[in-house]
Amino acid sequence: MISNQMRELKISGSGSTSGGTYGYVKINGNGTVYGDLTCQEFVTGGSSKVEGDLTSELIVIKGKTNVDGSVQAEIMEVQGTCKVAGSTSFRELVVKGSTKVAGSLSGDELLLKGTLKVNGDCDVTLAKMQGCFTVYGALKTEHASIKLHGKCSATSIYAKRLEVIKGGLSFGLENLFEGFAKELRTDTIVAETVYLEHTRANIVKGKNVYIGPECHIDYVEYTDEITISPDAVVKEKKQV
Repeated sequence: MISNQMRELKISGSGSTSGGTYGYVKINGNGTVYGDLTCQEFVTGGSSKVEGDLTSELIVIKGKTNVDGSVQAEIMEVQGTCKVAGSTSFRELVVKGSTKVAGSLSGDELLLKGTLKVNGDCDVTLAKMQGCFTVYGALKTEHASIKLHGKCSATSIYAKRLEVIKGGLSFGLENLFEGFAKELRTDTIVAETVYLEHTRANIVKGKNVYIGPECHIDYVEYTDEITISPDAVVKEKKQV
């Protein structure tokens, strides 16, 4: 059943409709929207697909959603699975399930408690990341707090403050990422303040640098202070 009244779009069971502008969109079951979709709220609890761009003030995904275009949202929460063929921009993104973005990811605040894969750059003001992530481009942020509950990687990381620590026991996360090594891998890290644990990198540059346990770094360049754990490997360091 599909109803389109008072700028509302509801799909229950199985159905499809054309895109457009709506106030509220809710999909329970299997629904497809053909074309660009603009709305105030997009809530899906089943399997949904948008064959175009999705623009909404609020996006809540509790099932499985595929977007063939790009996504723009004020607040976006993924509790299920989301795949975006284009780029994604937001003010706040919460990922408790799985999200894959073929383009770039940009916004103010990113909270990750699941899995995230970004083919382009990930450019956010604040990143609080737990679980597993893969960024094939650069991770750019003012402040990144990363708790390793699984394998994480980014081609490069640029931040004012970067903290990477091994995650402890957390309900749900340990079972979700059981069998994955708790490690961050990256080619280059550039930040004013760097605190690293369980990290492998070719180059680390910073003002104040701490290289903690289980780190393997080829080259460290620092301006003020450096501390290296006896359980870390640093092949070369230089003060500039």
